[in-house]
Amino acid sequence: MNQRSVTGISEIIVEKVVDSLHSILDAWQLMYYTGSRSHKREKLADFTPIELHIIKLIATNDNCMPLADIRQIVDMPNSSLSSIITRLARNSVLVKRSNPEDKRIFDLSLTDLGKKINRDHYELDMAIGKNFVSRVSKEDAEAFVRVAMAATRKSLVPKDLSMRKKEKESE
Repeated sequence: MNQRSVTGISEIIVEKVVDSLHSILDAWQLMYYTGSRSHKREKLADFTPIELHIIKLIATNDNCMPLADIRQIVDMPNSSLSSIITRLARNSVLVKRSNPEDKRIFDLSLTDLGKKINRDHYELDMAIGKNFVSRVSKEDAEAFVRVAMAATRKSLVPKDLSMRKKEKESE
């Protein structure tokens, strides 16, 4: 096996990290899609993971987010994102409106149904997360959080978006 390193980490360790990530994703999906059938899980099954992610993004941004910001975060072709937004709007999950200050910008906000879907998604995620952490020690769970945060900190939210949110908070 080739022992080349990635930033000083051997390829064997990288393979173990990849295998671990796949194991976590597989377990999460198994619990999410094949766990006990609850009313909430049934309702959420109508939505794709990217749709649920978009709903969560809007909810965590004071229930209003410019479409351009979502486009930058999800990094997908405009046509695909437009189809998703159209479907969510058609299903009364969100509303797309022109920004009153700049008509070229579209703001997305959740309807009451969208807020409920986000709450249900959060509750299901928390139930699955509790199942995960119940299998390890508190120290291992905290170490996992530190590693996951360090590994994803730079890639999850583009810098200019996090700066805009800080500016908004300081107003």
